[in-house]
Amino acid sequence: MPDIDSLVTHLATWRGGQVWFTERLKVRSEVCFAQQTFKLARADKGPTRVHLMAHWGHDLSLLNEAITRVELSERSVTVTEQFARGVSRTSSFRLLALPDESRTSIGTAAHVWFSNTGSIRGLGGTEAVWFLDNFAVGASAIDSRQHARLRRDVERTESEPIPATRSELVTALRKWRARPIVFWVGPTLREQLAFWWACDVAASTKLKLNAWFAAPSRSKLGGSARFGLQVVLDEHLADMLGEAHRLTARDIQFFSSKWRAFCRGRVPSFARVAGWPASKSWALELPGAFKEPFPRQGRGIARLSTLDEELLAPFERKTWATPLEVVCRGTEPWSHALTFLGDAALLGRLRDWARLERGRYLASRPASGPGLKRAWNETEYRLTKDGRAALAHGMHSATMIPAFPFGGFPSHLPAVESR
Repeated sequence: MPDIDSLVTHLATWRGGQVWFTERLKVRSEVCFAQQTFKLARADKGPTRVHLMAHWGHDLSLLNEAITRVELSERSVTVTEQFARGVSRTSSFRLLALPDESRTSIGTAAHVWFSNTGSIRGLGGTEAVWFLDNFAVGASAIDSRQHARLRRDVERTESEPIPATRSELVTALRKWRARPIVFWVGPTLREQLAFWWACDVAASTKLKLNAWFAAPSRSKLGGSARFGLQVVLDEHLADMLGEAHRLTARDIQFFSSKWRAFCRGRVPSFARVAGWPASKSWALELPGAFKEPFPRQGRGIARLSTLDEELLAPFERKTWATPLEVVCRGTEPWSHALTFLGDAALLGRLRDWARLERGRYLASRPASGPGLKRAWNETEYRLTKDGRAALAHGMHSATMIPAFPFGGFPSHLPAVESR
């Protein structure tokens, strides 16, 4: 067996440093990739596993008894685990040191974060709040009490809900009103909606805030704006902070108005904030994203939404498949749906389709085979003949499609016009 003690010692020396993690999971001759960045907070040796706990992001456990190979270098670690015949995992860690000056500037500000990865605390930010409520799923309202009730309804469908708490943000803003407050925002719909919500909360406090807007450039997103801040390495955060744009009271009111329009079921039109540089204009280029969960109406036929088409397409095959098997084929089939919906809501949307007219369009059954069954592999799905026809040609009415509550918009109608 490889020397696990050497692995633990090596990782422990990088505690507090940045870890860029890439996972290659092989299942039934298919390969799935996942990657993220987090701060290494602990590397403890237990009786059965090495556990890596991130400040923010997902934890990772390496099973000692499954480790067959460990490769160590000064700034990287590669671990191979063999779980069963044909099932293995290779985890690679790229270890990065951060310049001291980046800690100083980040540490002097307070931070509001809307993405599910990041290491502001680990970078030296002592004051930070984190909101993960995905307003792209479920209804929202301007009235705070009604909004809280609607979001609690969403919680019941989420496996690990992290709702955005208005009172928590208000408390933080009042506490930080004498220092710079940085809103870290990516270009995804989830991050933008959360930012609008935060601006509405900030506007309601009537506080004079020293607020700033930090956003990644497209180059720091690897040429893609699809995943937002999830793909930004921590080493770029200091640059983003240096390029942050001041949020005036007028700016905050503007974004607050966009949140209120969203809650009323109105798609905000493109509008430029006075004084904002063109490089930040992507923050306002979102109307197209609002159409994605809605059916497309044209010539008497309602086509499925682009979101549903992407979600159901992997089940066109005649063979049954679990959501986990779809992911293991590669991340591309659901890369956008996962970003828009999130993990639990994606599974919930599949269940909505499977319950529609008792599986007329999407058939489901308990998954067969050995092994522990969890949400991602406990149910198999397959499109029926009617389901394949609906995917290819649409349906007679948008009201036949499972409802998708979204902000203050109607669940079905009016369907957006298709070109």
